Amino acid sequence: MVIYSIMPHEVIFSQTEEHPQKTQHITYRGQTLAVTQVAANQCRVDRIITTNLKAYLDPGLQPGTIIEYDIKTI
Repeated sequence: MVIYSIMPHEVIFSQTEEHPQKTQHITYRGQTLAVTQVAANQCRVDRIITTNLKAYLDPGLQPGTIIEYDIKTI
């Protein structure tokens, strides 16, 4: 992708978050998900990573959903 702009590339490609979140891949209800921990035992679904098409229709697995899952390694 080519961007034609008078703005310096540091401004265009600057990071918006000061502390980027750590994303981890977990298996939840038989599906692989990319999640970010938001509380002690709660995670926010960032992406669905599976080939099972029914997982994409499950409202409990949609991106942005908060799920109960204990990640001990974050």
